[in-house]
Amino acid sequence: MPRRQSVGHRTLIGATDPPGLLRVSSRTDPTILAGKMAHMARESEGREPILAQTIAAGPANQLAKAIAILYSYLNNDGLAPMVSIAFVDLLVDNSERTGLRYTVKFSQRTTHDDTVEASERERLSDIIRVGSRTNNVELAKSLVASIKHHGQFNLIIQTIGAGALNQFFKAVASLSTHIAGVGLKPFLTIRFVDTDVKGDEITALRHFLFAIQSA
Repeated sequence: MPRRQSVGHRTLIGATDPPGLLRVSSRTDPTILAGKMAHMARESEGREPILAQTIAAGPANQLAKAIAILYSYLNNDGLAPMVSIAFVDLLVDNSERTGLRYTVKFSQRTTHDDTVEASERERLSDIIRVGSRTNNVELAKSLVASIKHHGQFNLIIQTIGAGALNQFFKAVASLSTHIAGVGLKPFLTIRFVDTDVKGDEITALRHFLFAIQSA
């Protein structure tokens, strides 16, 4: 089969996988994966990005949990993980599938945490809640509109469950394309949060969405 290379923001079938790519499945243990990523981050002192890949909602959910755990694992190292997401076309059992590829980079913890905590305290009422039935294409458009409305790129999104998380991650991958023309790339930090749902306390994932200038 002829090799197909990277086009725009989408990596195509046949392109050579980057070294060290972590392939995450629905059976991946988030705690073990977080430990592996923490070791990789410490070895490079946060200078080298970590690459991961998922197909479908279950693996994406396991990776998101691992990144939230990684956030706490690196507390004493002064590092905060931040994630960018892109679509990738893959060949699985002779069928073409669309997956997600993640680049985990690291910022200095002190500055990063101050920004996240301040934004979260000030704008809890503006949290965007994503469900499993959310249309990821429409969500991406809504995120663009929210960015224009607030006049800056710092949004808080909350997901509960694998389906909701997968829809949000797809929206972020689409968002990358929407804002590429202005030289920006979206990144996330991910943390666990306890929230009340109809009188029951549920553990959700809270995502802080921001952008940096593209390299």
